[in-house]
Amino acid sequence: LLPVSLHAGWVLAASLVGWNVSMVALRLPLSAQISIAFCTLHGALAIAVAAFVVPLSADTDAPQFRSRAPAPFLIALAWALVAIGQETDQQGDIRIVWPLRRALYFTSNVIAAVIAVLYGMEELAIFLQPVVNPPVVATVR
Repeated sequence: LLPVSLHAGWVLAASLVGWNVSMVALRLPLSAQISIAFCTLHGALAIAVAAFVVPLSADTDAPQFRSRAPAPFLIALAWALVAIGQETDQQGDIRIVWPLRRALYFTSNVIAAVIAVLYGMEELAIFLQPVVNPPVVATVR
């Protein structure tokens, strides 16, 4: 599961970058390209949040939240978002004014941090959950 989940995170990030590159290739107006860039960053956040709230099964007795979010997927996605932000901030399109490049950088890093915090909160909640059926220890008389 680890390689598949890790690969899925990178593929998602590469797809989002590819989507933005294709918008540049279509020669859309710069304002549209910037809007699409912000939308794809928020789309990455929506997909990451969905990884937490999509039930594991269609069973009605199943919990509303996953028992474990796919850590490698989320880590790869957050890492890629930080890299995208760094690249945008340092070597962004010269036509994009500095405040907009900085806003893209800030947005991608905040979304990566939100993903990390959500995962950390989920792990903490799982750790703090009471044991429903503790193991029974047999005593010998």
